Amino acid sequence: MDNQTQTWGPAEGWPTPIFLFASDLGIYVSPSMQKVYYEGSRIDTTISGEFYLNYDIIVRYADTTNPSGYTIPYILNFCLYADTQYFAGNYVDRLEGFPTLTPDGKRMYFTATYDGQTTIYESIMLIDENGDPVSVERENETEMIPKEILLYPAYPNPFNPTTTIKFTIPSVDTHDRMSVRLIVYDLLGKEVATLLNQEKPAGEYELEFNADKYNLSSGTYIIVLNTLGAFITRKVLLIK
Repeated sequence: MDNQTQTWGPAEGWPTPIFLFASDLGIYVSPSMQKVYYEGSRIDTTISGEFYLNYDIIVRYADTTNPSGYTIPYILNFCLYADTQYFAGNYVDRLEGFPTLTPDGKRMYFTATYDGQTTIYESIMLIDENGDPVSVERENETEMIPKEILLYPAYPNPFNPTTTIKFTIPSVDTHDRMSVRLIVYDLLGKEVATLLNQEKPAGEYELEFNADKYNLSSGTYIIVLNTLGAFITRKVLLIK
């Protein structure tokens, strides 16, 4: 923007001179300029071969080896169900855009329209770009989240086929019982096992995770404890 003439002109030198993209629904650059998010569209076809535009949120990472300064576009697939319905030809509407990150980069807010319903969604990062687990606290609930919520390292780790998971839920004045979820994800973010999903009183708990029960193969998995708005994670390695 030229403040004197109050007119828009072509971008020059930001974030790099030859970084080209198109976005009708907003662009977000992380404060460190290590990530760029925007809405992108691609032509796809239904199972019957009918063409349609698939709108997605795109992320590109800073890359000094690339002349543009950023990597090729990566699609963030937030709703596989919507994609599946489109492919089957049973779709009403599908659109994702206006991506915005919190300053810590752990939460994304975006607008999406699925089946004719427009909603603002919150996406919480569980695994970072290095494959490491990420712990997240919701900003609006920070005051009511005791620091004594603990998810201890699984033991043994690496394991085959069982390991013990221990966690602590503290007492909270406004909660006699808390909803507790203990979920296992693979490195692609797919839920592979639900170890616990129920209300629990304050206390210390211990349970066994048997990978054979869920037909899991060797690899790295992320254990996520979700209670009182806190997401606490631990990485485990299954070796068969």
